[in-house]
Amino acid sequence: MTLLFWVGLACASAERRKVIIIADVGIDDAAALVLALGSPALEVLGVASSFGCHRDPRQTAANARTLLDAANSSIPVYLGPRHTMSGESLVRDGTAYHGLQGFGTSDLPPRDPKPGIPSAAEWIASEARAAPGAISVACLSPPTILALATLIEPRLPGLLDAVAIMGGGDREFNFRSDPAAARFVLREFATTLVVAPLDLTMNYLVDQAVMDSLAVALPGRLVRRAWDTYRAAYCENKRTACGTTPLHDAHVVAYLADPSLYTTSIQRANHLLGDPLDHDQACAAQNITVLSAAHHPRFVETLVAATRIVVPSSS
Repeated sequence: MTLLFWVGLACASAERRKVIIIADVGIDDAAALVLALGSPALEVLGVASSFGCHRDPRQTAANARTLLDAANSSIPVYLGPRHTMSGESLVRDGTAYHGLQGFGTSDLPPRDPKPGIPSAAEWIASEARAAPGAISVACLSPPTILALATLIEPRLPGLLDAVAIMGGGDREFNFRSDPAAARFVLREFATTLVVAPLDLTMNYLVDQAVMDSLAVALPGRLVRRAWDTYRAAYCENKRTACGTTPLHDAHVVAYLADPSLYTTSIQRANHLLGDPLDHDQACAAQNITVLSAAHHPRFVETLVAATRIVVPSSS
């Protein structure tokens, strides 16, 4: 599909899906964010920065701001907590895969967003109250912020249009980083939640040719440069064939932009938590919609096309 097709689609679309991105902006999160910014189907309201690829959400906020600035976007970034839902510090982060700053070899100092703005969880609760049924959430990180927003606003599951999250499966990082938040979200959002588990995302790999094709505009070039760190880590840890990686979080955004890219199925929550005997029976018994297969060529086409659209600055 050509750029003119995507621009025409954006102009013809009566209403884009309004989406909040919760992200620990590392390398696959960065690809997901660029996809969201360039998708003619989505309107990004803001980014809630989480721990994950880096244990300091100020660092992931800096990474997000760098990408947004590269896209000439003034979309706001809101800061999430530095501790899990249980009040614990993150035991491990993803810097082994994402680099010391969480974004390849970029040297971005940690920084707080502008003073005086609400926390990420407070902001999400406020946005949902102000526009019930009109906002979707893409959670690309441990689900701590989403859980805290629900504690602030218990009606949140009913106020959001849709919630899609990357998580679940054996040794999956997001749910294991904050299992209490994962159980809470799976339980509270069971009827509206769509999960992209590791079982899905590890099946669809991209190589250098795909990543090179992203590097037309500056945001895509930043992602492409950072991806070399990601690729080297996957090769060293023998998780994929050398020269290829998954882009886990991009599948969440791609689903919200175009659900027809995916086949879904139903799984019990305890399987997503990686523990068939999980003690939280109220959570374990929930049936959750999961992405079970993707149309990979169309996924890649969607990602590449989005990186070619210039993102205007938000008002």
